[in-house]
Amino acid sequence: MKSFFNGMLFGIILGAAGFWFIQDKARQHPEAQQRAEAAAAQAGSSAGEAGKHLSDAFKAKLDTLDLSSEQIKDELARTGRVIREKAGQTGDALADAAANARSTATINLNSRSKILTTSGFCG
Repeated sequence: MKSFFNGMLFGIILGAAGFWFIQDKARQHPEAQQRAEAAAAQAGSSAGEAGKHLSDAFKAKLDTLDLSSEQIKDELARTGRVIREKAGQTGDALADAAANARSTATINLNSRSKILTTSGFCG
C-alpha cells in the first residue's frame, strides 16, 4: 500500500513537471501555441461533425427497427405492453425450428430402430 502511494505521488510530481515544461515551451514559442490551438479547434469541430453523423445514423437505425417513441407509445396504449414485431417473428421462427428438430429426431429414432430390428441387432 505504501508503494502504491509512493508511485502515485511520483506520478503526480512527474505529471506536474511535464505540464510546467510544456507551458514554459509554449510561452517561448507563441506561434507553436497558436498552431496547437488551431489544431485543437479543428479537432473539436471534426469531433462535433462525427457526433452529428453518428446521431443521424442512430436515428435512421431506430426508424428502420420501428423504435420511435411515438410508435412505442401507440403500441403500449393499444396492447398494454410493448412487443416488437421482429421479436415475435424471431420467437415464431425459433418455435418452428424446435418443432422441426423434434420431428426430425423422432423420425430418425424410428427409422434407426426399424433398421436395427430388421437387421437382427435388436431382439
